Amino acid sequence: MVAAGAWSRCSSPSTPTRPAGFQPAQAYEVAVANLAPNLPRREPPASAAELLAWAPVPLATQEIAVVMGVERAEAEASLRAAGALAEPAGSDRFWSLAAAHSRAA
Repeated sequence: MVAAGAWSRCSSPSTPTRPAGFQPAQAYEVAVANLAPNLPRREPPASAAELLAWAPVPLATQEIAVVMGVERAEAEASLRAAGALAEPAGSDRFWSLAAAHSRAA
């Protein structure tokens, strides 16, 4: 039984396919590749600075760690080494590049 609002699997090409429950980021990459096989695929970012330069909004530490495929502590060290700006948010932080931060101000 699938809970209301859960993503479901369907064999019809006209019905969206969504993975059920919590899924790692790679599951969404597979879903997108199946739905739109002609979309170009980007390589994972080489650094936290590259990821933040791409992102249109500040990202949380854990989001950065997941996208980069590293542990949270390694992501935070990479962010600090890149000189990223941290905005406290609950038990985490939202990170942005100094150049992006100054443009928004």
